[in-house]
Amino acid sequence: MLSKIFSIFSNKKKLLTSDQQVTSADSKNSGTNKKLAGGVEVHSIGEMGAFASNFDPVELTSKNSNIVDFLPNEVVYWRTSDSAVVVFDKSVMAEKKGHCSALIMAIRRESKLDVTTFIAEGFLIPLLMNQISQKELGEKEKDGKVAPNFVALKEIVKLGATLNASDIHFFARKKARIGEGVQIVFRIDGDLVRSNYQVDYPTCLSIIKSAWEQSATGANQGSIFSENSIQKTGIPVEVELEGQNGEKKNEHINLRFQSLPASDGFDVTLRLLWQSGGKIHKGKTLFDDLIKLGFLEDQSELIELILRKNSGGVVWGGPTGSGKTTSMYTCINHLVDGNTKIITAEDPVECKIYGTTQSQVTPKMNPETNSMQTKDQALTEIVEGILRSDPNITMISEIRGKDTGSAFEQLVESGHLTLSSLHIDNPLGAFNRLSGQKIGIDLDTLTTPNFLLGVIYQQLLKKLCPLCSVPLERAVDDGTISLKYKATLNTLLSGHISNIRIRNEEGCHCCKKGNYDRTVCASILVPNYELLELINSKKKIEAIRYVESMAGPLWEPASIGKSAYEIAVYKMSIGEIDPREIEANIEPHEFYLRNKKSNSSPLPTSSTPVDEKKIVHKNRIHNKEEELIN
Repeated sequence: MLSKIFSIFSNKKKLLTSDQQVTSADSKNSGTNKKLAGGVEVHSIGEMGAFASNFDPVELTSKNSNIVDFLPNEVVYWRTSDSAVVVFDKSVMAEKKGHCSALIMAIRRESKLDVTTFIAEGFLIPLLMNQISQKELGEKEKDGKVAPNFVALKEIVKLGATLNASDIHFFARKKARIGEGVQIVFRIDGDLVRSNYQVDYPTCLSIIKSAWEQSATGANQGSIFSENSIQKTGIPVEVELEGQNGEKKNEHINLRFQSLPASDGFDVTLRLLWQSGGKIHKGKTLFDDLIKLGFLEDQSELIELILRKNSGGVVWGGPTGSGKTTSMYTCINHLVDGNTKIITAEDPVECKIYGTTQSQVTPKMNPETNSMQTKDQALTEIVEGILRSDPNITMISEIRGKDTGSAFEQLVESGHLTLSSLHIDNPLGAFNRLSGQKIGIDLDTLTTPNFLLGVIYQQLLKKLCPLCSVPLERAVDDGTISLKYKATLNTLLSGHISNIRIRNEEGCHCCKKGNYDRTVCASILVPNYELLELINSKKKIEAIRYVESMAGPLWEPASIGKSAYEIAVYKMSIGEIDPREIEANIEPHEFYLRNKKSNSSPLPTSSTPVDEKKIVHKNRIHNKEEELIN
């Protein structure tokens, strides 16, 4: 039985992540990693595959008096008639080295047995205890304690939270190649980063089933997890994290659970939603916080101006993981002033915003019909409650279909400032999406002045480390960037390339391989009468050209009329973003240039003196302020 548990580690790959590494010892040095006092040899668990097959555990002694100094989830000890094995949590071994040595010597002395010691990543300990005690995988203990497999999931979530991951992915396949097992992958700063955790398919399935059983009340309507179904739920967890000053604190995190069947297994994605707010921090002003997120100065001013309106809709758009929820919550945080009543309808509530009434869209049992509500029915009930509750500001977390679209329309038309989010690929796309068959808001309604105050489309791109990034010229000299690529950038920016910098892949002590955090690249559309008329007449190309006609040079900070790509290019021109990062996440520079040429739409250029251009830009802002105020 034990050989099955440990067989996935026998290939002697690294078990832990890069900042927690313990490597299996080389076969040439007899497999010993280190020695404790008394000559106690400590091995990596990667060496245990063949060794474990010789053991038939007959007694789990986690409550043995010899280990009273340890918690049950810190050490596993089992024995046969002539041998004993102890497995320690790696972090415990580091913190309680003397205790570990004393325990092993005590076991030797009292049992007269040879003791072999191993160290393992903490999340394996509950799994080992569960297997050794031969309990049903995923079964909850009779005394009400959390199932060991859910404890294992919490350890994985804890690592993800520590690494600032936004999502945790489980790629579970029944016929994975030998030595691979199930892949557990973290989404960190937009990249998928493979962990070195490996478990077999049955163990992964039991962990996921155990997680599903911990779903929030009403979230999964009493169903069971099936790897052959598309399922979603919300799972509350509490993990202990270390603060910046070393203090321990408990963080409440909701896991947005989504499964998807695969041809030979399943995928599960867990989105980490920090109930304490996570990255949602309230600074002195909304302007300052928007600048920190990456919005340009004129964009921050425009968003502040839009949110001064008493009624109308504001939509944040972008692809999955673009930070639109963070931006929207940041704005709501600053709208809380003690004199404003803010009510939200969310599915799920992604983080707590104090001073607001946040309503979770959760289906309830109807006692009259003895049936469960649908999500749409639950949302309709909440919106009716909101409308009778006299709010100033309302929010629908995301417009997904007809019911959320209808809720958004009702709240806006009833005279409330209403915020929401939408999956779109450009600001003008909001009109197409909202009026499309799936959502179904009438185009005449959408193009009514002041119905839609603004559309804020954004993407998140990695920022260059200011300490170790390399000037473009040096990157060309060392062959990192080709002369042809430099020529493309030169054409794109009409020669304004002196401040462009390139990522240093080796990185430094302040960054992760040359990147330092991420920044918003946003395009904001505030529709005026002329644009609304074009959209209502379904003149899409004319509407696009109208918006593009307002754009200034790519190397200048004025954002009016610019796309998210063009804002990213501006940030590239001042050395904030690597040009290759833009191509990887938005579009190739050469494609943009060809598209401009084929559409006979020249690149924005400077044909007026700098002072005059600033006046033109200020006039555009002033005109939009008048439109919003009137």
